[in-house]
Amino acid sequence: MNIDPEYAFYNFRSEPQREALNYSVEIEIRDGWGNLVGEVTDYTSCNFVFNGDIKDVEASGFTITGTSPWARTIMRSNRKQTLVHILLRRDDKIVKIWTGRVERASRKMEGPQGSITVDLISDKAWYGFILAQNSPFTQLWIQQKRDIQTGTAIHVMKKFLARNLTRIAYQSEGRIIGNINAALKSDFLGDQTKWPGLQSWMWPVTLVPSLPSTDKTPFVVLQSRMTDMATLFSEACKDYNLYPRAHFHVPGRDTAPANLPMSRAGVWLDIEDKDKARSRGEKPDFFQQFTRETFIFLRGLFGRYDTPRELSSESIDDLKTWFGSQPDDPWVIFRYSPQHWSNIEINAYSPKVSRSVSGGKSPEAVNQGIQFLINKGIQLLGASVGLPLPDLLSGELNDILFAYRDAQDKEMRDQLGPFTFYEEMSGGSVSAYGIEAAQDLRKSRGDAMGYRTATFTADSASFPPFLPFEDFDIMDQVGFEDPSEDDIQLERVKQIEVSVDKDGVTFSTSLGESDRPEDPIAIQQRRNQLLLAGLLAVANAD
Repeated sequence: MNIDPEYAFYNFRSEPQREALNYSVEIEIRDGWGNLVGEVTDYTSCNFVFNGDIKDVEASGFTITGTSPWARTIMRSNRKQTLVHILLRRDDKIVKIWTGRVERASRKMEGPQGSITVDLISDKAWYGFILAQNSPFTQLWIQQKRDIQTGTAIHVMKKFLARNLTRIAYQSEGRIIGNINAALKSDFLGDQTKWPGLQSWMWPVTLVPSLPSTDKTPFVVLQSRMTDMATLFSEACKDYNLYPRAHFHVPGRDTAPANLPMSRAGVWLDIEDKDKARSRGEKPDFFQQFTRETFIFLRGLFGRYDTPRELSSESIDDLKTWFGSQPDDPWVIFRYSPQHWSNIEINAYSPKVSRSVSGGKSPEAVNQGIQFLINKGIQLLGASVGLPLPDLLSGELNDILFAYRDAQDKEMRDQLGPFTFYEEMSGGSVSAYGIEAAQDLRKSRGDAMGYRTATFTADSASFPPFLPFEDFDIMDQVGFEDPSEDDIQLERVKQIEVSVDKDGVTFSTSLGESDRPEDPIAIQQRRNQLLLAGLLAVANAD
């Protein structure tokens, strides 16, 4: 592929000397109040993970010997909170900080001194332990049916967090929920005058605020019935490339987020938009987005089935769209060469079937009509012999007639040949002409397409001229050379793992998914369901 010299992305950084990459790791132990207890310097191995999934608590860990001075402290983790912070340094610069806590400590005696394995979970776990209460500002025994919020994705998620973190802070200090200042009940995110004092009433976990006007993410409808934040936000984060962050801030060591002055130690939560082009764009018009979602919702009912397109660089314009064209947009593209990736796994899955069928439940009116006619016939028969017979059918013979619908892809068969599989049933027991069947068919056609997945791992010597966490981070947009297609495949960084042992610090980076990637059809199904839920909520109907 010929690249315009204007976008000589390989050389945006001069390739560092590999022997100059002096990485080191520090492990801090802190108590349940965040106070520093000390530093573990005698660990034998350590690994810590950063992942883009809000439900992934980034399981990490380290090992020490059974005779370590830290053995007693670590093995008492069942009786107290043991917080762990891991600092990654390159020379004297802190590159990345992982914060979390001990989940389990295991002592094993396999020799004279044994060893202790310490399993950690990151502070991202907080999202799973904060409930979106139906009515955050009333007593628990007086709750509305559900809490529904609409708007741009990040703003809606932060509104859920702000309301419930305020509720929790008041409850933890024994204050009465009903006495919360009315201004705090409202959507304070748009009022910058309240941000400097945010940590005074939202602690120990607080929220990084942002203005609604800066949120360019898509319109969403989220509803909660005592749902934890990780579950509530999971699909929207996955669908729109939003990165949920959680970090334990230590004054004097860490730089506080730009919009959140932090005067004391505490955990901050933030949702970051990792779509650079979108985050720089104009604020979407609410009415236009709502109209577009409604149109797509209805379009599926009438048999239009869109199939996903593989993300690859067919032209320089595709690369500009993916990476951006601003001077501060580095194009991180990994080379395919023996000096780079140490492990590559690419899977190619064949197309399956050219016709999908869904349905099985006939329209309710048809069944009711048939049931009425049969009952009327039984009554007439009884009258002819002088016997008053009641209605004998009261549901036993529902769905006497069945209705199905299909979606065929003639172009697939023409392209792949006559030995392409004929047909499959994509969904049963749904109304053939309802939204369920339309969604089943849309998803089935997407699943029937051929696709590829890719996972890449590499050590610290595999990224030149790019540096982990400095030139690319979790959920960032990157590319890699694919020799089988002679082009550049485009993916996101889904996970970075740092490992430390006697040989030093190494990195393992995964791009994309190990299974079939989520396609736009599945995403649109979820958006349809949220849209329908919102419309029903507005109409006060279930």
